[in-house]
Amino acid sequence: MSGGAGNQSSGGAQGSGGAQAQCTNVLPQNTDWPEATCDDWAQTENCDAEWFIGYCEESCGNCTAGPVGSGGGSNDGAGGGAIGDDNPWGKVPGGQNGWASRYWDCCKQSCAWSGKGGNSPTSSCDPSGNNRVGDNTASACDGGGSATTCNSYTPWAYSSQVSFGFVATHAGSGVTCGTCYHVEFTGSSHNAGADPGSAALAGKTMIVMSTNIGGDVSADGQMDLLLPGGGTGALYGCNVAWGVQKGDAKLGATYGGLRSGCQGDLNGIKQCVKNKCDDLFGNLPEMHEGCMWYVDWFEAADNPNFRYEPIDCPSEISSVAK
Repeated sequence: MSGGAGNQSSGGAQGSGGAQAQCTNVLPQNTDWPEATCDDWAQTENCDAEWFIGYCEESCGNCTAGPVGSGGGSNDGAGGGAIGDDNPWGKVPGGQNGWASRYWDCCKQSCAWSGKGGNSPTSSCDPSGNNRVGDNTASACDGGGSATTCNSYTPWAYSSQVSFGFVATHAGSGVTCGTCYHVEFTGSSHNAGADPGSAALAGKTMIVMSTNIGGDVSADGQMDLLLPGGGTGALYGCNVAWGVQKGDAKLGATYGGLRSGCQGDLNGIKQCVKNKCDDLFGNLPEMHEGCMWYVDWFEAADNPNFRYEPIDCPSEISSVAK
C-alpha cells in the first residue's frame, strides 16, 4: 500500500488541530437559532461578543494573520525560518513502532456520528467544508449524503519540528474516538526503500488524534494521516465536496495520491508533488495549504516509519476537533 486507507462510510475521523485553531466557520452549538448559518450570524452583533470568540471567524471577518506554522505552502519545513524550531512536547522515549500512510476521501469522519465521540464528537461539514452540520447528517460517501470532512482538519505545523494532524486507525484496534498519540519519525520508509523524504523527516514529531477507522488500515501500527491529495482510498465523496469526479487523473493514485509517480532526488519529488497540488487545488485554498504542508513540512515522505506513544490530547488539537 503506497497511500492512505479510505474512511468507512459509517465512521470517520475526528478533526485535526494545531498550535492554534485555523480560521474557519465553526458554528456555535446548542443555541436558540439552530438553523442559522455563519453568514446569518455575521449579520448580528454577536461577532463582537466575547462568548462568540472562535465561532464563524471567516464570515465575521475576524481572521487574523495565520497562526504560527498553520500553513504548509508559506513555511520552510526544513529549517527554523519564520515558524521557529521549538518543541515543547520533546521526543518520544521508546514507544511502539508504526508507520504513516495518507488519505483524504472527503467522507464524513466516523467519530462525527452521534455517540461516537462521547459528549463532544468531532464535527462534519457541508460540501463547502466550512460550515458544521448536524451529527446525523448522512455522509457524502453515502448516496445522496452531504456531510464531508471539514477543511480545518488538514494538518498544520506548530514549528519546523512539530505538527498536528488527524488519523484513521485499524477498524479492529478498539481505539477510542479522540485518542491522541505522540509520533516521532525514524528516517526510514515502511515500504518505499531509500525514500529521501522519509530520511529528511527524521527526528520531526507530530501529535495526532484518532478520528476515523479504515477497513484497509492494517494492524501493524499503521496510522492513515488525513491529508489533502493523499489518495482517496476505498470510498469517495470529493465529487460532492470539490466537484472532482472519481477517477479524475488530477487525484493521482487511489492509494498514494499525488506523491505516486514522483521520482528522483528530494527536490525533484517535492516539485513534482507541488505541481500536482497546484493543479488539483488551484481553486481550493485550504486544501492547497494542506497539500503544501505535505511538500514543505512533511518532506513529501512516502509512508515513513515512526515510534509512537499515547498522550493526553493538548488543547491545540482538541479545540479543532469539535
